[in-house]
Amino acid sequence: MRIVFFLLSLLLVPTWGETTTINAATCGSADITTAIGTAADGDTVAVPGGTCTWVAQVVIPATKGIVLQGAGIGVTNIVNTNGVTGVPGGALLVQTAAANAVTRVTGFSWNAAGNTTSYSEITVYGTGLDRFRIDHITFTNIQSRAVAVLGNVSGLTADEFSGLIDHVTCNALVPSGTSPQCFNVNGSWNAEQQAMFAFAKHLGTNHAVYIENCTCVFAGTADECLDAFEGASFVYRYNTHTHISFGIHGADSSNRGAHQAEAYRNSFTSNSSGKYMAG
Repeated sequence: MRIVFFLLSLLLVPTWGETTTINAATCGSADITTAIGTAADGDTVAVPGGTCTWVAQVVIPATKGIVLQGAGIGVTNIVNTNGVTGVPGGALLVQTAAANAVTRVTGFSWNAAGNTTSYSEITVYGTGLDRFRIDHITFTNIQSRAVAVLGNVSGLTADEFSGLIDHVTCNALVPSGTSPQCFNVNGSWNAEQQAMFAFAKHLGTNHAVYIENCTCVFAGTADECLDAFEGASFVYRYNTHTHISFGIHGADSSNRGAHQAEAYRNSFTSNSSGKYMAG
């Protein structure tokens, strides 16, 4: 049995403080935003079943760590036909802080057919090790990005940021002129001027974003399932790919490459991209 060791202790340690479940009235963006505003650190916001088209960005602020829980894949269905976004971009913006409870987003189906912007469906950024988990979500019709992680800088600094993405299925369209990706892991926006490349590497530890047990299915040859750059650190394992592979920027690119990368036990079927292959 594979166990994500760096989150295991967080998931098994009992919570001694009181937590509350806040029920959103619907799966609409306004009702979820209202419920998040009511929640305190450690609470759960339960989103009911239904199909809802979002009309505005939903934000989980850095002042609290919560669980945003849908009723299940195929039950709670988010539709982003409007291409909603904000600053930073993303239909759902997850902000974290080291002192907060872990923020988790789970149990949704997500249709991105209308998002032709360059922004992701879910964007995560903040500080703290093991501060987020994005899991058990199925994305369809991805034309840009499904999940983007910003500011993942590895090194012994107060700005480190890591978490887990698991059991996510990403089905991407490949219209002409687009380069969809399922996962995007970024380090610093100014990687060339930052010191993360001088940091010691922490392989096999929680100083990285873990992406595992995910599925990427592309309608045709495109960019990558995963891209990483600007000094990012990640572990990529036990993922399956159809008509796509994954890759990272190199030191010769304008965004500089990843600082630390581990990839193993991934599988590929009918891959025709011919680049960045890894097992």
